[in-house]
Amino acid sequence: MAQVKASLAGRDVSINGHVNGAVVARKRLIVGRSGSLIGDVRVARLVIQDGASFSGKVSMGAGAEKAKAAEAAPAPAAPPEPPYRPWSRHPSWNPLSLRLLSRSRLRSNPQ
Repeated sequence: MAQVKASLAGRDVSINGHVNGAVVARKRLIVGRSGSLIGDVRVARLVIQDGASFSGKVSMGAGAEKAKAAEAAPAPAAPPEPPYRPWSRHPSWNPLSLRLLSRSRLRSNPQ
């Protein structure tokens, strides 16, 4: 029997194995006789057959539609964080500047 540990989303979802995770079904969710579901559910229609097990919260109807619409709208992506460069904080910390500085010191202090 299949065991899934993930969130699922689909139009018509049918579970006949073990699922541990949230489920969003746009039309209908069926938990079959041999199925078990542990997780929150957002559905338009829910069918739990005799012998199936379910543990979680159910959101149906208008509440599920609002949640579905909010889920369908993609969240704005955060801009990627620039890589950490300690020398970018101060111009004298730039590796190129440090190399040039060390070369100029070597030329000015002949020993």
